[in-house]
Amino acid sequence: MIKITAKAVVKKEKRAEFLDAALVLVQESRKEKENYSYGLFQDTENPEVLTFIEEWRSLEAIKIHEETDHFKTNISKLMELAESIEINLYNQFI
Repeated sequence: MIKITAKAVVKKEKRAEFLDAALVLVQESRKEKENYSYGLFQDTENPEVLTFIEEWRSLEAIKIHEETDHFKTNISKLMELAESIEINLYNQFI
């Protein structure tokens, strides 16, 4: 299993637009066969810090996900609406 964290610092004035695009991305990604979980979480201290936490069956599943229309369309929107996005992939260790 592969876990992804994608931590975004959202431009304050673009937060509503970011959430609209994120909602579509989350809903559509959850429908993918190789996706185990996909959620968006808000930092308890800073409402502009939003983190996607995802679990996928394999790296191949992630590659397929990255080729979907809902990913391509919404990831470009999210990149424009964020000050920064840090993405990390993890293999389950224990």
